[in-house]
Amino acid sequence: FSAIPPENNLNQLLEKNDINTYSIGKIVDLFAGKGFSEYHKTKNNAEGINELLTAMDNVNDTFVFVNLIDTDQLYGHRLDPKGYAKSLEEIDAALPNIIAKMDEDDVLIITGDHGNDPCSNSTDHSREFVPILVYPASRLSDINLRTRETFSDIAVSIASFFGVPHTFKGKSFL
Repeated sequence: FSAIPPENNLNQLLEKNDINTYSIGKIVDLFAGKGFSEYHKTKNNAEGINELLTAMDNVNDTFVFVNLIDTDQLYGHRLDPKGYAKSLEEIDAALPNIIAKMDEDDVLIITGDHGNDPCSNSTDHSREFVPILVYPASRLSDINLRTRETFSDIAVSIASFFGVPHTFKGKSFL
């Protein structure tokens, strides 16, 4: 069971500014159902990827928030580096299809909500930094995103992308 999120979060801000917000996977549960105009729960990465590809055909002017859970839940926390690698390969294999469906004005941001090293000795969140990949690179203010000062740079970037005023701390990388 998740706690009710604070009012000042990206999903609720976008929804209050009439930006459609679509959750794929367990994201809607993590935010206690708050801040989403539509959601689709999935059981694994393959379903999440398929739902994303379907959403890309059917939604416009929408923030689509996807959680591909297998990498984290099945492999990272279970200390299974082979499964983790297979999961990453599954996501990598889907990227050409995802990119092919992107419109000129779309932006794809891939990141994690926490570090989780399947080769560590702990099943806890084991890293302080998470990778971030943004496509297309032409949307970036600098091709090298460097180590960001705050995770909230992602929320700032998304709010800025949609032209929504916000009070989030951080800097847009778009």
